Order: sequence, then C-alpha cells, then structure tokens
Amino acid sequence: MIVLLYQWDLSGFGQSSNKSESIEQAINPKNGSIVKLKKETIYFQSSKTLWDWIELVGLISTGMIPFVLYQLQHSQQKLAKQNEKFENELAKQNEKFENERAKKLSNEEALQAYFDRMSVLLLDKNLRTLPAGTPRQLEVLNVARAITLSILRRLNNDGKNKGSVIWFLIELELITEFKLNLSNANLDGADLQGANLSYAELNYSRFKGANLREVNFNKAKLSRTNFHKAKFSKTDLSSSILSHSDFRKAQLTYKSVNFAYAKLEGADFSDAKLQGVDFGSANLGGAKLIRADLTNANLGQANLADTDLDGAILIDVKYTIPAQIQSAKNWDKAIYSPALRKELGLPEIETTNQDNQ
Repeated sequence: MIVLLYQWDLSGFGQSSNKSESIEQAINPKNGSIVKLKKETIYFQSSKTLWDWIELVGLISTGMIPFVLYQLQHSQQKLAKQNEKFENELAKQNEKFENERAKKLSNEEALQAYFDRMSVLLLDKNLRTLPAGTPRQLEVLNVARAITLSILRRLNNDGKNKGSVIWFLIELELITEFKLNLSNANLDGADLQGANLSYAELNYSRFKGANLREVNFNKAKLSRTNFHKAKFSKTDLSSSILSHSDFRKAQLTYKSVNFAYAKLEGADFSDAKLQGVDFGSANLGGAKLIRADLTNANLGQANLADTDLDGAILIDVKYTIPAQIQSAKNWDKAIYSPALRKELGLPEIETTNQDNQ
C-alpha cells in the first residue's frame, strides 16, 4: 500500500505550484538593439503528506483522550451509584422482610406460650369449681387478666393474633360467665368480627382501626374507650355504657350500628358517618356530633341536652319534638332539610340564581 502511495505521489496528496512572470531588457549583440525578454518562474511546494495528516490526527486524538477518559469514568461512577442504590434498596427490603418474619414468628411463639400458661392456670386452680366471688376465684381471674393484658400489649399491631386471644377467652367463657375484667385492653387493629362481648368490661380500652363488624357489645361497659377509625357493620351497642368514648372518624356504615338505649354522655362523634344509625332513647347529653352525618338517623326519644350539633347533618332524621333538637348546643348551626328548618323556626336558606339553574 505504501509503495502504491509513493508510486502515484499519493502520499502527499499531490503537489501545489505557483507561477511568477517578469519582463527583462537585454542588448542584442548583433545590432545593439534593446530586446525585451519575458521570464516565467514556477515554484513547486508539496502539499500535506499522509504522515502530516497522521501527525495532525494524532495530536487531535491526544487532546481528546482526557475527555474520553473523563466521560468513561463519569459513566462508570454513575453506574456504580445506581448499582449501590439498587443494592441498598434490596438490602432494606430484605431486612424489612426478615424483621417482619422474625416479628411474626415471635408473636406466634408468644401467643402459644400465652395459651399454654392460661391453660395450666385454669386447670391447676380449678377455676370452674371455685365459688363465685371468693378471694381465690378473684385471685385466679386477676392473674388471667394480667397475663391477657400483657400479651395484647406484646402483640401491638398484630390484629389477627389479638383476635385469637379474645376468641380464646370467649370459648373458655371467661368473659361472659366469669366476667373477666379487660379494662385498659389494647385491641387496636384487632379482628373481632362476629365476637360476642355482651356484658364485657372494657372501660378505657382501645379499638382504634379494629374490625368490629357484627360484634355484640350489648350491655357492655365501654366508658372512655377509643373507637377512632374503627370499622362497624351490624354492630350491637344497645344498652351499653359508652360515656366519653371516642368515635371520631369511625366507619359506621348505613344502618350498621344500634345505639338504642346506650349511655353516650360526652361521647365524641366528630366527623363520624352515622347515616341511618339508631340512637333511639340513647343518652347523648353533652356528646359531640360536630360535622357528623346523621342523615336518616333515628333520634327518637334521645337525650340531646347540651349535645354539640355544630355543622352536623340532620337531614331526614327521626326525632320526637322540635324542643328535643333545640335543647342541643349549636342546634341552629346544623344542616337540616327545608321542612325541618321551618318546623324549628329557622329562616329559609336563600338560594342564588346559580343554585336554581
């Protein structure tokens, strides 16, 4: 290849040339006349050779090397960071999974230990043969209560296993027959669907976010109990004692809860959905129904003295007489249907043209 380049003068990519012309005068020796002569000069200069171009490219390449190396290094660093981030996230997920698995295993072991300990306690002490109300029976029940409250605290947010504890007590009739006192129980998130807790003593207990669908709380003692965001459906709270209990933002589905004859003095139902709920003959004296939705609710014979109705929705509610509603606090700030507003002596709400369109 090099030979061919030299042969055809291609190695220098050809030659370049420049011409110059000049006129000179001379004396003709034959006759002494002056003769003008035209002189033309050609200058040859080779173009850039292949080697010159290679050298130039080499210089350019040499200047590009640091830039290329920088880009390569930057890409590698970026890839390394991405890999590190992915590995960290994967490690966190694995750690979370392992922690949850270990916690679940620990809870199951603690639950089994609770069952074993309770079984031994009840068998050894012969609870069923002990006379009711005797010091020995009360001693056994107090030990059972302490063990139960401890396991419920230990299970924390494990709603499924908390439900298992309560069902265990129900099956042994410790709640219904032996009246085991479970006041201050932590039942947050517990799955208690369908449980029979009638006559249960659960004052100061916590049911935040618990599943209380179809639970029977008839005549249960639930004063100052926290039902914040608990889930209700076909739940029976009739004749129960719920003074100063917290039902804020509780999920009470349509006609899902029976509060008939319940004692609800000072209970907080702020922002609760209470559509179609039965409060017939309930004592709501001093309760908070601020912004609560009581559409189609039954308030017949209910005590509303000093009940705060500020912003409450009382459309199509069933009530006894206007004076019943007017005994409440901020009753004039509640939302009523036009017919009920008229019956209560409130002025009609003016509608704008936009509302009529």
